[in-house]
Amino acid sequence: MFNDFKELLIIDDDSCHNIMCALAIKKLFRSSDVNFTCFTNSEEGLAYIMQSTASTKKTLLFLDINMPRLNGWQVLEQLEQLPRSVKRHLDVYILTASPNEIDKQRALKSSLVSQYLEKPLFHHLQSIFAKRTLQLTAA
Repeated sequence: MFNDFKELLIIDDDSCHNIMCALAIKKLFRSSDVNFTCFTNSEEGLAYIMQSTASTKKTLLFLDINMPRLNGWQVLEQLEQLPRSVKRHLDVYILTASPNEIDKQRALKSSLVSQYLEKPLFHHLQSIFAKRTLQLTAA
């Protein structure tokens, strides 16, 4: 059903939000071989992505904007520097607890960003994956 990607990452400093998302995602992917990882430290999440850039695994990244030290915008800027061959395997969904139209427009200017989402993420999971499944079957 969701076989177009093999890795799902969340980079969000809110550990409670990550736990709720992890539970919802595990429920969606009970019998799947999708690798799922959460990072509460954006630097660690970015390092993980950079270390796996040689991978051709299709990856979904849910990225929070407002985080200490390295915020989501800074992470996104670094991801945009990756080679095109790597970026084509990466879909980014921006997460925010405080929606802002200017931030939304900024996020959607990036070719990596698929959607700008208001937290909590688990409210959006069903529709995100339903849309992705429809796109795959139509292709």
